[in-house]
Amino acid sequence: MIIILGSGESGMGAAKLAKKHDLPVFVSDMGPISAAAKQELIELEIDFEENGHQIIYDVIPMLIIKSPGIPDHAAPVKHFNQIGGWKCRLFICKKSFRKRCCILCH
Repeated sequence: MIIILGSGESGMGAAKLAKKHDLPVFVSDMGPISAAAKQELIELEIDFEENGHQIIYDVIPMLIIKSPGIPDHAAPVKHFNQIGGWKCRLFICKKSFRKRCCILCH
């Protein structure tokens, strides 16, 4: 499963791209997900959680996509750094999202 942290422009773009390639994807946001984004996730049949990260702690993802607004000290980032079990994090460069993205692999 691919976990996407954040449901803003970057997170939604990543979710749509993953779904387009038939990858299992889950969107998790610490705050509320906008009505428009929620509707799009439902239409695309992408599972999600809002107002807190809970479900993501029960899985070991194959990839984590972290929106640029989420700090490295956020609880989910720290959690996955501590348990390991995944090899790459994809950090989306918000200003140039449509042109490129940055990949950091361990």
